Amino acid sequence: QHVILNLVRNGLEAPAVAAVELRELLVRTRLAADGDVELAVLDNGPGLSPQAVERMFDPFFSTKPEGTGLGLAISHTVVRAHGGVLAYHPNIPRGASFSIRLPAQALSANRPEAYPASARILLVDDHTGVRDATAMLLRSEGFEVQCAASLTEASLALRDNPRIDLVIADYHLQNGETGLDVIAAARRAAGAHLGAVLVSGDISSTLGNVEADDRLRVATKPIRSGKLLALIRELLPLQP
Repeated sequence: QHVILNLVRNGLEAPAVAAVELRELLVRTRLAADGDVELAVLDNGPGLSPQAVERMFDPFFSTKPEGTGLGLAISHTVVRAHGGVLAYHPNIPRGASFSIRLPAQALSANRPEAYPASARILLVDDHTGVRDATAMLLRSEGFEVQCAASLTEASLALRDNPRIDLVIADYHLQNGETGLDVIAAARRAAGAHLGAVLVSGDISSTLGNVEADDRLRVATKPIRSGKLLALIRELLPLQP
């Protein structure tokens, strides 16, 4: 669901082409001859250049001025995790076509690993794009995600519902706040055993402020989807 919404949003936000009077977005599905299920999202925007196609799944690469470059990267990871393929093709005569192809059995098969039912993650990052893209990844993995942009917002969320299983926080927040402040507040609300992932673009200076803690992992930006999920697996026990 989150991958499809991301592809639809990209199509809607594609720059307008002067020769096109009416913007169009088409979503179609089909059952392939080999039994795979395919969903495609097509638009009539400018499409992607060959250079952009080479980098379209790279984290933090974007052709949009306000883009985070995380939406396609995370969508690619999510589709691959389900045994599928996310591909781009030019839409003739103009535009872009992104297709998701999944083996039919992947849609009904049980996942080999399962987290506790309704595992809840508090995600704190003051960058809206990064926060939204990370939340999309986590929700696609079955997590319930509570988002916040600051220590104040996180504290209010914890006051309303202190039941969380993990906290992920950016180290540098606004107004001099840090992810360590968020983690401390979360542990006061949910318990000192709460697992946490601290994300920082400057790992060397961050580590100097982190005390030894076997329930804390520190990750360097940009953090890839697979790395983040691996850290979560370390901190959040899987169901048998």
